[in-house]
Amino acid sequence: MPATTVVTRRLKVIRAGFASFGRERSAVHGTVAVSVGTLAAGALTSVFVARGLGATSRGELLIASVGPIVVGSLLLCGIDEALVYLLARAETDSDAGRILGSAIAVGVGLVTIASATAALLQALYFRFGLRTIGNLPMYAYATLPLLFVFTQVMLAAMRARQRYFAWNVCRASVPVTYLASVLALVAGHGLSASAALMAHYFSALLLALYLASRVPSEPQLRVAARDCLGVLRLGVQHH
Repeated sequence: MPATTVVTRRLKVIRAGFASFGRERSAVHGTVAVSVGTLAAGALTSVFVARGLGATSRGELLIASVGPIVVGSLLLCGIDEALVYLLARAETDSDAGRILGSAIAVGVGLVTIASATAALLQALYFRFGLRTIGNLPMYAYATLPLLFVFTQVMLAAMRARQRYFAWNVCRASVPVTYLASVLALVAGHGLSASAALMAHYFSALLLALYLASRVPSEPQLRVAARDCLGVLRLGVQHH
């Protein structure tokens, strides 16, 4: 092989390495910026909610939201992190479609349990004594685990495929939308514990609907019992 050909190939490899390093560095910077931005948006939202609601309403808002949030986080069972690992190792589109489809199927089973558990907690434990939050917002919010688990599965697929820009935009969408909704409620003098609860719910719902619209475009999506068990087992081990 001529020396010039060898040098040319090595230069191409070096350029590709630098390009990959540049993309990785840009992704890290974007992720850090979005993380800081979401924390700032959450802090601002908390300030406006605290100033707009009295002590009683703030306490009831916390009581109404804590059950579904905790249940959703616990019953996610680490399948998002398991999906990142398994999907990144998929060698073909067929393998990737089977793993993602199986993870979604596992998520559907988990959210059924999580939402039922959250609804029972709302009814049997958190509902009593609340005066500023109605039944509809209370029980609608009990389905938040459904949105949360599905969203985390789809975001994990983005991470595994290194679609960091889309992943960061989706991550930022819920706190930013919630902040905008709270500001609109404050401006319209309509902020209440029920309104704040539903504003957060609809912020999560919008993201879930967007991600659901992307599911049909996933190539060769299907479910395999072996992969369902593999995703769940790996997720539980590292949860």
